[in-house]
Amino acid sequence: MADFHGHQLTEAGRNLLAKILVGNKILAYTKMALGDGQLGSTPIPSLTAVISPKVTIKVDQTPVRNSVGRWNVTTVFSNKDLENPFYFREWGVFAQDPDTQQDVLVLYANSGQTADLIPVWDGSQESTLIEQQLTCSCIVDSQITVTALIDPSQVYVTEENFSAHKNDKNNPHEVDPYQIGAETPAGAQEKADAAKAAAIAASDPKGSAAAVSSGITSGTIKAASAAAADTAAKLTTKRTIALSGGATGTATGFDGSANISIPVTALDVSKATAGTLPVARGGSGLTAAPSLLVNLASTTAAGIFTASPRPGVTGTLPVARGGTGQTTLAAARNAMGLGNTTGALPVANGGTGATSLGSITVGNSSKWGSYSIWKGTQAQYNALSSKSGTTLYFIVG
Repeated sequence: MADFHGHQLTEAGRNLLAKILVGNKILAYTKMALGDGQLGSTPIPSLTAVISPKVTIKVDQTPVRNSVGRWNVTTVFSNKDLENPFYFREWGVFAQDPDTQQDVLVLYANSGQTADLIPVWDGSQESTLIEQQLTCSCIVDSQITVTALIDPSQVYVTEENFSAHKNDKNNPHEVDPYQIGAETPAGAQEKADAAKAAAIAASDPKGSAAAVSSGITSGTIKAASAAAADTAAKLTTKRTIALSGGATGTATGFDGSANISIPVTALDVSKATAGTLPVARGGSGLTAAPSLLVNLASTTAAGIFTASPRPGVTGTLPVARGGTGQTTLAAARNAMGLGNTTGALPVANGGTGATSLGSITVGNSSKWGSYSIWKGTQAQYNALSSKSGTTLYFIVG
């Protein structure tokens, strides 16, 4: 690593400091120059520039007085714009002549054989990127005011300085509440007073004549909002009312300006759990389901509900009503002439009076005998040359 052993004051620099001290002017540092020149036997006080300049950098910070009373002149060097590599061997600090406005080499240092090689950064490898903060600690008469001519485009901030500035909680920029739109004590008090006045006006009708001008009713003063509610002609937003559940009806709009009727469109009788439906409305007039009485011997509807308690099905269906007049199957069979297993059902009781097919009377005298059955169309029937008396003809189609 390069060892510069500290900077030395040049003759030109000594003369500049004397001029500034006598004229009570400001010492303004301007730039630093880096080079790779070999000093050899050349005395430093005689130099007016670096021997072989490679890079010139503007001073980017106002000099700061350090703990030992010297002035730290600082800049930042980077090899991002370097065209050719070089050995960082010599380093000069310049200040401006207040009369000629020319830069004067004030301090110079040379590291000799300990110089560092500064490579060219190709933009691809971070290992070849060099960024260094260069600070020269300069001895200046205590009566001289020190500053720097800073080019804002050349200003760099070190990570250390940036972190210190970021963590400074003492408002280093002296920002006031108005600049950031923050609430001020006076502004907060003004808002609080306004809110208080509004609350008083809303809760105390005496606070505003306008608030109660429409709210005096029968000697009672009401708030404006209450008075408005008393005199509202209709709802601001119209509402819809409908029926649901056991009955449904057409949804009808209501805004409070008039009465409304909701037409019922359907009833759900499963929701009827109380009361009775009278006979006149298709019901039974009862509150509990009765045991149904069917009296087959009765000829009137009233007989269905006359017995109490209702025993169920009673009576016999008489022959006049299409029954047998009997209460048991055996008696019914006997009444029809069938007995239990034999007998014929007489014609008078809806039977044939015969016990075999051949003995059934056909017409007045004919008996069933040996008959044939013929089936065909009308055309086929008409085409028959003769018809048999013992054949049944069925015309279909």
